[in-house]
Amino acid sequence: MSKKITLQRILEYIRNKYIFNTTWLFVEKVFRVLYVILIGAMLARYLGPDSFGLYSYVISFVGLFIALSTLGLDEIVVREIVQNDKNVEELLGTAFVLRFIAAGIVYLMMFIIMLVYTNEIETIKLIYLYASIILLQSFQVIDLFFQAMVKGKSTSISKIISTIVVSVLILLLIKLDADLIYFIYALLFEALVVSALFIYFYSASNSVLKWRFKYVRAVELLRICWPLLLSSVIISIYMKIDQLMIKEMLNTRELGYYAAAVKLSEAWYVIPMVICSSLFPAIIISKEKNQKEYHRRLQHLYRFLVLLAILLAILVTVYADNIINMIYGNLFFRSTEVLVVHIWSAIFVFMGVVTTKYLVVEGLIRNQMYRTILGAVVNVCLNIIFIEKYGIVGAAYATLLAQFSANFLYDCFDRRLRVSLKIKINSLLPVNLFSVDE
Repeated sequence: MSKKITLQRILEYIRNKYIFNTTWLFVEKVFRVLYVILIGAMLARYLGPDSFGLYSYVISFVGLFIALSTLGLDEIVVREIVQNDKNVEELLGTAFVLRFIAAGIVYLMMFIIMLVYTNEIETIKLIYLYASIILLQSFQVIDLFFQAMVKGKSTSISKIISTIVVSVLILLLIKLDADLIYFIYALLFEALVVSALFIYFYSASNSVLKWRFKYVRAVELLRICWPLLLSSVIISIYMKIDQLMIKEMLNTRELGYYAAAVKLSEAWYVIPMVICSSLFPAIIISKEKNQKEYHRRLQHLYRFLVLLAILLAILVTVYADNIINMIYGNLFFRSTEVLVVHIWSAIFVFMGVVTTKYLVVEGLIRNQMYRTILGAVVNVCLNIIFIEKYGIVGAAYATLLAQFSANFLYDCFDRRLRVSLKIKINSLLPVNLFSVDE
Protein backbone atom coordinates (compact mmCIF):
# COMPACT_ATOMS: atom_id res chain seq x y z
CA MET A 1 0.00 0.00 0.00
CA SER A 2 1.55 3.30 -1.06
CA LYS A 3 1.87 6.13 1.41
CA LYS A 4 -0.41 9.07 0.75
CA ILE A 5 1.16 12.49 0.42
CA THR A 6 -0.55 14.60 3.05
CA LEU A 7 0.04 18.08 4.44
CA GLN A 8 1.22 16.49 7.68
CA ARG A 9 3.86 14.42 5.85
CA ILE A 10 5.06 17.48 3.95
CA LEU A 11 5.38 19.44 7.19
CA GLU A 12 7.25 16.55 8.83
CA TYR A 13 9.63 16.48 5.87
CA ILE A 14 10.21 20.22 6.10
CA ARG A 15 10.89 19.91 9.81
CA ASN A 16 13.94 17.80 9.07
CA LYS A 17 16.62 19.93 10.68
CA TYR A 18 18.92 20.01 7.66
CA ILE A 19 16.17 21.06 5.25
CA PHE A 20 14.78 23.55 7.77
CA ASN A 21 18.27 24.96 8.32
CA THR A 22 19.01 25.21 4.60
CA THR A 23 15.67 26.94 3.99
CA TRP A 24 16.45 29.66 6.52
CA LEU A 25 19.97 30.15 5.19
CA PHE A 26 18.63 30.29 1.64
CA VAL A 27 16.03 32.94 2.56
CA GLU A 28 18.77 35.05 4.14
CA LYS A 29 20.97 34.74 1.07
CA VAL A 30 18.06 35.70 -1.18
CA PHE A 31 17.83 38.91 0.84
CA ARG A 32 21.58 39.38 0.42
CA VAL A 33 21.47 38.81 -3.33
CA LEU A 34 18.61 41.30 -3.66
CA TYR A 35 20.62 43.77 -1.60
CA VAL A 36 23.72 43.35 -3.80
CA ILE A 37 21.74 43.63 -7.02
CA LEU A 38 19.12 46.27 -6.18
CA ILE A 39 20.73 48.44 -3.50
CA GLY A 40 24.18 47.91 -5.00
CA ALA A 41 22.88 49.02 -8.38
CA MET A 42 21.34 52.18 -6.94
CA LEU A 43 24.59 52.93 -5.13
CA ALA A 44 26.62 52.38 -8.31
CA ARG A 45 24.33 54.65 -10.30
CA TYR A 46 24.54 57.32 -7.60
CA LEU A 47 28.32 57.22 -7.18
CA GLY A 48 29.18 56.72 -10.86
CA PRO A 49 32.08 54.57 -12.18
CA ASP A 50 34.87 56.65 -10.55
CA SER A 51 33.57 56.84 -6.97
CA PHE A 52 32.09 53.33 -7.17
CA GLY A 53 35.54 52.15 -8.23
CA LEU A 54 37.10 53.75 -5.14
CA TYR A 55 34.34 52.28 -2.94
CA SER A 56 35.06 48.82 -4.36
CA TYR A 57 38.82 49.32 -3.95
CA VAL A 58 38.44 50.08 -0.24
CA ILE A 59 36.29 46.98 0.34
CA SER A 60 38.68 44.78 -1.67
CA PHE A 61 41.78 46.10 0.10
CA VAL A 62 40.36 45.50 3.57
CA GLY A 63 38.96 42.16 2.38
CA LEU A 64 42.51 40.90 1.86
CA PHE A 65 43.19 41.36 5.58
CA ILE A 66 39.84 40.11 6.88
CA ALA A 67 40.84 36.57 5.91
CA LEU A 68 44.06 36.94 7.93
CA SER A 69 42.14 38.00 11.03
CA THR A 70 39.94 34.86 10.96
CA LEU A 71 43.06 32.68 11.43
CA GLY A 72 41.42 29.95 9.32
CA LEU A 73 39.50 28.77 12.39
CA ASP A 74 36.00 28.54 10.90
CA GLU A 75 35.88 24.97 9.55
CA ILE A 76 37.98 23.66 12.45
CA VAL A 77 35.69 25.16 15.11
CA VAL A 78 32.59 23.75 13.36
CA ARG A 79 34.21 20.32 13.12
CA GLU A 80 35.26 20.35 16.79
CA ILE A 81 31.77 21.30 17.99
CA VAL A 82 30.14 18.59 15.85
CA GLN A 83 32.55 15.89 16.96
CA ASN A 84 32.87 16.88 20.61
CA ASP A 85 30.52 19.48 22.10
CA LYS A 86 31.49 18.99 25.76
CA ASN A 87 33.76 22.05 25.91
CA VAL A 88 31.89 24.45 23.62
CA GLU A 89 32.33 27.47 25.95
CA GLU A 90 36.08 26.87 26.10
CA LEU A 91 36.31 26.38 22.33
CA LEU A 92 34.29 29.50 21.50
CA GLY A 93 36.05 31.62 24.12
CA THR A 94 39.48 30.59 22.90
CA ALA A 95 38.54 31.13 19.25
CA PHE A 96 37.07 34.57 20.06
CA VAL A 97 40.19 35.77 21.91
CA LEU A 98 42.45 34.49 19.14
CA ARG A 99 40.41 36.26 16.47
CA PHE A 100 40.20 39.51 18.45
CA ILE A 101 43.97 39.59 19.03
CA ALA A 102 44.55 38.77 15.37
CA ALA A 103 42.15 41.57 14.37
CA GLY A 104 44.12 44.10 16.42
CA ILE A 105 47.42 42.98 14.89
CA VAL A 106 45.96 43.05 11.37
CA TYR A 107 44.58 46.57 11.91
CA LEU A 108 48.02 47.78 13.01
CA MET A 109 49.59 46.03 10.03
CA MET A 110 47.20 47.81 7.66
CA PHE A 111 48.08 51.15 9.27
CA ILE A 112 51.79 50.61 8.56
CA ILE A 113 51.18 49.33 5.03
CA MET A 114 49.01 52.30 4.09
CA LEU A 115 51.62 54.77 5.35
CA VAL A 116 54.17 53.23 2.99
CA TYR A 117 51.87 52.24 0.13
CA THR A 118 50.02 55.43 -0.81
CA ASN A 119 49.77 59.17 -0.17
CA GLU A 120 46.12 59.44 -1.33
CA ILE A 121 44.54 60.99 1.79
CA GLU A 122 40.92 60.14 0.91
CA THR A 123 41.76 56.51 0.17
CA ILE A 124 43.74 56.17 3.42
CA LYS A 125 40.91 57.68 5.49
CA LEU A 126 38.28 55.38 3.95
CA ILE A 127 40.43 52.27 4.44
CA TYR A 128 41.21 53.07 8.09
CA LEU A 129 37.52 53.61 8.75
CA TYR A 130 36.28 50.47 7.02
CA ALA A 131 39.04 48.35 8.58
CA SER A 132 37.25 48.69 11.94
CA ILE A 133 34.91 45.99 10.68
CA ILE A 134 37.67 43.44 11.36
CA LEU A 135 37.31 43.90 15.12
CA LEU A 136 33.53 43.52 15.01
CA GLN A 137 33.75 40.31 13.03
CA SER A 138 35.40 38.52 15.98
CA PHE A 139 31.86 37.84 17.22
CA GLN A 140 31.23 35.66 14.17
CA VAL A 141 32.45 32.69 16.21
CA ILE A 142 28.81 32.60 17.36
CA ASP A 143 27.81 31.96 13.76
CA LEU A 144 30.14 28.93 13.77
CA PHE A 145 28.26 27.58 16.79
CA PHE A 146 24.94 27.99 14.98
CA GLN A 147 26.37 26.21 11.90
CA ALA A 148 27.59 23.25 13.95
CA MET A 149 24.29 22.93 15.82
CA VAL A 150 22.35 23.30 12.53
CA LYS A 151 20.55 26.41 13.77
CA GLY A 152 20.57 28.54 10.67
CA LYS A 153 17.41 30.38 11.74
CA SER A 154 19.24 32.54 14.30
CA THR A 155 22.03 33.44 11.89
CA SER A 156 19.59 34.15 9.07
CA ILE A 157 17.31 36.42 11.09
CA SER A 158 20.34 38.40 12.30
CA LYS A 159 21.64 38.91 8.79
CA ILE A 160 18.22 39.64 7.28
CA ILE A 161 17.60 42.39 9.84
CA SER A 162 21.06 43.88 9.30
CA THR A 163 20.60 43.77 5.52
CA ILE A 164 17.29 45.62 5.81
CA VAL A 165 18.90 48.20 8.12
CA VAL A 166 21.86 48.88 5.80
CA SER A 167 19.54 49.03 2.77
CA VAL A 168 17.39 51.70 4.42
CA LEU A 169 20.51 53.61 5.45
CA ILE A 170 21.98 53.56 1.93
CA LEU A 171 18.70 54.69 0.37
CA LEU A 172 18.45 57.49 2.92
CA LEU A 173 22.05 58.57 2.24
CA ILE A 174 21.39 58.62 -1.50
CA LYS A 175 18.29 60.73 -0.88
CA LEU A 176 20.39 63.14 1.22
CA ASP A 177 23.09 63.33 -1.47
CA ALA A 178 25.71 62.09 1.02
CA ASP A 179 29.45 61.81 0.45
CA LEU A 180 31.17 58.44 -0.05
CA ILE A 181 32.47 58.21 3.52
CA TYR A 182 28.95 57.96 4.94
CA PHE A 183 28.31 54.79 2.94
CA ILE A 184 31.35 53.26 4.65
CA TYR A 185 29.82 54.23 8.00
CA ALA A 186 26.64 52.41 6.90
CA LEU A 187 28.63 49.20 6.31
CA LEU A 188 30.19 49.47 9.76
CA PHE A 189 26.78 49.96 11.35
CA GLU A 190 25.56 46.82 9.55
CA ALA A 191 28.42 44.81 11.08
CA LEU A 192 27.59 46.22 14.52
CA VAL A 193 23.93 45.20 14.17
CA VAL A 194 24.88 41.66 13.09
CA SER A 195 27.23 41.21 16.07
CA ALA A 196 24.61 42.50 18.52
CA LEU A 197 21.95 40.15 17.14
CA PHE A 198 24.33 37.16 17.21
CA ILE A 199 24.93 37.82 20.92
CA TYR A 200 21.19 38.25 21.53
CA PHE A 201 20.19 34.93 19.92
CA TYR A 202 23.11 33.05 21.48
CA SER A 203 22.16 34.43 24.91
CA ALA A 204 18.68 32.90 24.61
CA SER A 205 20.09 29.51 25.70
CA ASN A 206 23.76 30.25 26.45
CA SER A 207 25.92 33.12 27.64
CA VAL A 208 29.07 34.70 26.23
CA LEU A 209 30.05 35.37 29.87
CA LYS A 210 30.67 31.62 30.24
CA TRP A 211 33.28 31.66 27.48
CA ARG A 212 36.76 30.97 28.73
CA PHE A 213 40.15 31.16 27.11
CA LYS A 214 42.54 28.24 27.45
CA TYR A 215 46.14 28.59 26.34
CA VAL A 216 46.60 24.88 25.58
CA ARG A 217 43.48 24.85 23.38
CA ALA A 218 44.69 28.02 21.61
CA VAL A 219 48.02 26.40 20.75
CA GLU A 220 46.20 23.29 19.54
CA LEU A 221 43.85 25.31 17.32
CA LEU A 222 46.69 27.37 15.83
CA ARG A 223 48.69 24.22 15.13
CA ILE A 224 45.78 22.65 13.24
CA CYS A 225 44.44 25.70 11.45
CA TRP A 226 47.55 27.37 10.01
CA PRO A 227 47.21 25.70 6.58
CA LEU A 228 43.58 26.90 6.41
CA LEU A 229 44.72 30.36 7.51
CA LEU A 230 47.26 30.52 4.72
CA SER A 231 44.77 29.18 2.18
CA SER A 232 42.13 31.72 3.32
CA VAL A 233 44.59 34.56 2.81
CA ILE A 234 45.57 33.22 -0.59
CA ILE A 235 41.90 32.82 -1.57
CA SER A 236 41.38 36.48 -0.65
CA ILE A 237 44.36 37.41 -2.77
CA TYR A 238 43.11 35.71 -5.88
CA MET A 239 39.51 36.83 -5.26
CA LYS A 240 40.45 40.48 -4.65
CA ILE A 241 43.82 41.07 -6.30
CA ASP A 242 42.30 41.70 -9.72
CA GLN A 243 40.46 44.78 -8.43
CA LEU A 244 43.56 46.14 -6.71
CA MET A 245 45.67 45.60 -9.83
CA ILE A 246 43.08 47.24 -12.09
CA LYS A 247 43.21 50.41 -9.98
CA GLU A 248 47.00 50.46 -10.02
CA MET A 249 47.47 49.49 -13.70
CA LEU A 250 44.44 51.35 -15.11
CA ASN A 251 42.26 53.68 -13.00
CA THR A 252 39.26 53.80 -10.64
CA ARG A 253 36.80 54.29 -13.53
CA GLU A 254 37.83 50.98 -15.13
CA LEU A 255 37.66 49.39 -11.70
CA GLY A 256 34.12 50.74 -11.34
CA TYR A 257 33.05 48.99 -14.56
CA TYR A 258 34.76 45.77 -13.50
CA ALA A 259 33.45 45.81 -9.92
CA ALA A 260 29.87 46.34 -11.09
CA ALA A 261 30.02 43.15 -13.20
CA VAL A 262 31.84 41.15 -10.52
CA LYS A 263 29.26 42.04 -7.87
CA LEU A 264 26.52 40.56 -10.06
CA SER A 265 28.60 37.47 -10.82
CA GLU A 266 29.74 36.83 -7.24
CA ALA A 267 26.29 37.48 -5.76
CA TRP A 268 25.42 33.88 -6.67
CA TYR A 269 28.38 32.39 -4.79
CA VAL A 270 26.27 32.42 -1.65
CA ILE A 271 24.25 29.48 -2.99
CA PRO A 272 26.92 26.78 -2.55
CA MET A 273 28.02 28.37 0.73
CA VAL A 274 24.50 28.11 2.15
CA ILE A 275 23.98 24.53 1.05
CA CYS A 276 27.43 23.32 2.12
CA SER A 277 27.33 25.08 5.50
CA SER A 278 24.02 23.43 6.25
CA LEU A 279 24.99 19.96 5.04
CA PHE A 280 28.55 19.91 6.42
CA PRO A 281 27.54 18.28 9.75
CA ALA A 282 25.56 15.59 7.89
CA ILE A 283 28.52 14.88 5.60
CA ILE A 284 30.82 14.45 8.61
CA ILE A 285 28.36 12.04 10.22
CA SER A 286 27.88 10.01 7.01
CA LYS A 287 31.64 9.49 6.66
CA GLU A 288 31.85 8.11 10.18
CA LYS A 289 28.97 5.67 9.53
CA ASN A 290 29.17 4.55 5.91
CA GLN A 291 31.87 5.39 3.33
CA LYS A 292 29.66 4.47 0.39
CA GLU A 293 26.85 6.74 1.60
CA TYR A 294 29.42 9.48 2.20
CA HIS A 295 30.64 9.31 -1.41
CA ARG A 296 27.07 9.16 -2.72
CA ARG A 297 26.13 12.34 -0.84
CA LEU A 298 29.22 14.11 -2.12
CA GLN A 299 28.44 13.11 -5.71
CA HIS A 300 24.86 14.37 -5.48
CA LEU A 301 26.02 17.64 -3.93
CA TYR A 302 28.68 18.26 -6.58
CA ARG A 303 26.36 17.41 -9.47
CA PHE A 304 23.54 19.59 -8.20
CA LEU A 305 25.78 22.62 -7.67
CA VAL A 306 27.63 22.25 -10.98
CA LEU A 307 24.36 21.91 -12.92
CA LEU A 308 23.05 25.00 -11.15
CA ALA A 309 26.22 26.96 -12.02
CA ILE A 310 26.10 25.94 -15.69
CA LEU A 311 22.44 26.98 -16.05
CA LEU A 312 23.21 30.27 -14.32
CA ALA A 313 26.21 30.95 -16.60
CA ILE A 314 24.19 30.24 -19.76
CA LEU A 315 21.30 32.51 -18.74
CA VAL A 316 23.56 35.38 -17.71
CA THR A 317 25.66 35.08 -20.89
CA VAL A 318 22.59 35.26 -23.11
CA TYR A 319 21.02 38.21 -21.30
CA ALA A 320 24.15 40.01 -20.02
CA ASP A 321 23.58 43.18 -22.03
CA ASN A 322 19.97 43.50 -20.84
CA ILE A 323 20.97 42.72 -17.24
CA ILE A 324 23.66 45.42 -17.08
CA ASN A 325 21.49 48.01 -18.80
CA MET A 326 18.49 47.29 -16.56
CA ILE A 327 20.46 47.26 -13.30
CA TYR A 328 23.20 49.85 -13.81
CA GLY A 329 22.10 51.84 -16.83
CA ASN A 330 23.99 52.92 -19.97
CA LEU A 331 26.78 54.48 -17.94
CA PHE A 332 28.09 50.99 -17.09
CA PHE A 333 27.85 49.52 -20.62
CA ARG A 334 31.47 48.32 -20.44
CA SER A 335 30.56 45.97 -17.59
CA THR A 336 28.72 43.67 -20.00
CA GLU A 337 31.80 42.09 -21.58
CA VAL A 338 33.29 41.46 -18.14
CA LEU A 339 30.12 39.76 -16.87
CA VAL A 340 29.93 37.42 -19.89
CA VAL A 341 33.36 36.00 -19.03
CA HIS A 342 33.37 36.21 -15.24
CA ILE A 343 30.07 34.39 -14.71
CA TRP A 344 31.60 31.10 -15.98
CA SER A 345 33.91 31.10 -12.97
CA ALA A 346 30.84 30.09 -10.97
CA ILE A 347 31.20 26.47 -12.13
CA PHE A 348 34.58 26.10 -10.49
CA VAL A 349 33.75 28.30 -7.50
CA PHE A 350 30.74 26.09 -6.72
CA MET A 351 33.05 23.06 -6.96
CA GLY A 352 35.61 24.75 -4.74
CA VAL A 353 33.18 25.40 -1.90
CA VAL A 354 32.41 21.67 -1.66
CA THR A 355 36.09 20.78 -2.07
CA THR A 356 37.05 22.92 0.94
CA LYS A 357 34.60 20.99 3.12
CA TYR A 358 35.76 17.67 1.62
CA LEU A 359 39.41 18.37 2.42
CA VAL A 360 38.58 19.25 6.03
CA VAL A 361 36.58 16.04 6.48
CA GLU A 362 39.38 13.98 4.90
CA GLY A 363 42.06 15.63 7.02
CA LEU A 364 43.81 16.99 3.91
CA ILE A 365 43.94 20.58 5.11
CA ARG A 366 47.35 21.23 3.56
CA ASN A 367 45.94 20.40 0.13
CA GLN A 368 43.55 23.31 0.58
CA MET A 369 46.57 25.52 1.04
CA TYR A 370 48.40 24.10 -1.98
CA ARG A 371 45.46 24.44 -4.36
CA THR A 372 44.83 28.03 -3.32
CA ILE A 373 48.51 28.82 -3.83
CA LEU A 374 48.18 27.48 -7.37
CA GLY A 375 45.08 29.60 -7.97
CA ALA A 376 46.72 32.74 -6.58
CA VAL A 377 49.90 32.31 -8.63
CA VAL A 378 47.90 31.73 -11.83
CA ASN A 379 45.66 34.72 -11.12
CA VAL A 380 48.44 37.19 -10.31
CA CYS A 381 50.61 36.13 -13.26
CA LEU A 382 47.75 36.22 -15.75
CA ASN A 383 46.48 39.55 -14.42
CA ILE A 384 49.89 41.11 -14.99
CA ILE A 385 49.80 39.92 -18.60
CA PHE A 386 46.09 40.16 -19.42
CA ILE A 387 45.20 43.51 -17.83
CA GLU A 388 47.93 45.26 -19.78
CA LYS A 389 46.90 43.57 -23.05
CA TYR A 390 43.12 43.22 -22.72
CA GLY A 391 42.11 45.57 -19.91
CA ILE A 392 39.29 44.63 -17.54
CA VAL A 393 38.12 41.72 -19.75
CA GLY A 394 41.59 40.25 -19.36
CA ALA A 395 41.16 40.34 -15.59
CA ALA A 396 37.92 38.37 -15.95
CA TYR A 397 39.69 35.69 -18.02
CA ALA A 398 42.49 35.54 -15.42
CA THR A 399 39.92 34.89 -12.68
CA LEU A 400 38.22 32.15 -14.72
CA LEU A 401 41.50 30.32 -15.39
CA ALA A 402 42.62 30.71 -11.77
CA GLN A 403 39.39 29.16 -10.47
CA PHE A 404 39.72 26.30 -12.96
CA SER A 405 43.31 25.68 -11.86
CA ALA A 406 42.61 25.71 -8.13
CA ASN A 407 39.29 23.85 -8.04
CA PHE A 408 39.70 21.27 -10.81
CA LEU A 409 43.16 21.06 -12.37
CA TYR A 410 44.96 20.70 -9.04
CA ASP A 411 43.23 17.38 -8.32
CA CYS A 412 44.93 15.86 -11.38
CA PHE A 413 48.33 16.08 -9.70
CA ASP A 414 47.60 14.54 -6.28
CA ARG A 415 46.93 10.81 -5.87
CA ARG A 416 45.04 11.39 -2.61
CA LEU A 417 42.44 13.43 -4.51
CA ARG A 418 41.61 10.82 -7.14
CA VAL A 419 38.15 10.27 -5.59
CA SER A 420 37.54 14.02 -5.62
CA LEU A 421 38.63 14.26 -9.25
CA LYS A 422 36.35 11.39 -10.30
CA ILE A 423 33.39 13.00 -8.53
CA LYS A 424 34.09 16.35 -10.21
CA ILE A 425 34.33 14.78 -13.66
CA ASN A 426 31.09 12.88 -13.01
CA SER A 427 29.40 16.13 -11.96
CA LEU A 428 30.19 17.68 -15.35
CA LEU A 429 28.53 14.77 -17.19
CA PRO A 430 24.90 13.59 -17.34
CA VAL A 431 25.91 10.12 -16.08
CA ASN A 432 28.65 8.82 -13.77
CA LEU A 433 31.71 7.94 -15.84
CA PHE A 434 33.71 6.76 -12.81
CA SER A 435 32.88 4.70 -9.75
CA VAL A 436 33.92 6.56 -6.61
CA ASP A 437 33.73 3.69 -4.14
CA GLU A 438 37.16 2.64 -2.98
